[in-house]
Amino acid sequence: MPLLAKLACIVWLTASAQAQYVGTYAGTYGGDEEGTWSAVIDNKGKLTGQAVDDWGEIVPAHGTVGTSGQLHMVAGRYSEGVFQGQIDATGYVEGTWTNTRWGGSGTFEGSRTARPLPDIAVEQPSGTVVVTGATRNLGTFALKKKATFVFAVSNTGTADLSGLAVSVTGVNAADFKVTANLSAPLKPGKSKTFKVLFAPASAGVKSAQLRIASNDPDENPYIVNLTCTATAG
Repeated sequence: MPLLAKLACIVWLTASAQAQYVGTYAGTYGGDEEGTWSAVIDNKGKLTGQAVDDWGEIVPAHGTVGTSGQLHMVAGRYSEGVFQGQIDATGYVEGTWTNTRWGGSGTFEGSRTARPLPDIAVEQPSGTVVVTGATRNLGTFALKKKATFVFAVSNTGTADLSGLAVSVTGVNAADFKVTANLSAPLKPGKSKTFKVLFAPASAGVKSAQLRIASNDPDENPYIVNLTCTATAG
């Protein structure tokens, strides 16, 4: 493998490993000094936050999180507060701290209070939301006429919507074809479209199930029941 490809692979694997720690964290520290702390960790392991001592003084904090959840955070005007800890798989964090300027030490703990999550939404036509599990009647068409329908998928969440794939199953699945599929990932606040072609082989009421796979935690797959009528005339 070329060197640049190896480096790109290493960077991707590192970012993927750190992504599991993304979120907002908050906790307390105690020992020779007491107070609270909070931080936000991004998908590259960058940490930004603040610490508040028992006198109410707020100081900035920054640091990093390693691929195995090792947390290193420094806080204070002179970066004198050094926090070393570990984040576990549930988002709980604990460790020790020292003050390199004034002396003193202690322990700290906390947990993830919010984690960015994707949230899928589907519209057909544009502006009309179709909730998962609902039935969408696409209308009536002459047997020899083909009809194309555009569906819009939006990410209303706070994390990338990935793993997008559209499929059609059901009794008349052969009469419905996905002609323009989705690409992933879909950033928060963004939307993309895909097309479904209705080309029935015989007259009658046709039904199928549209399934949209993604990494949405509670709507995977997103299901839309399709019905469409083909007339012989």
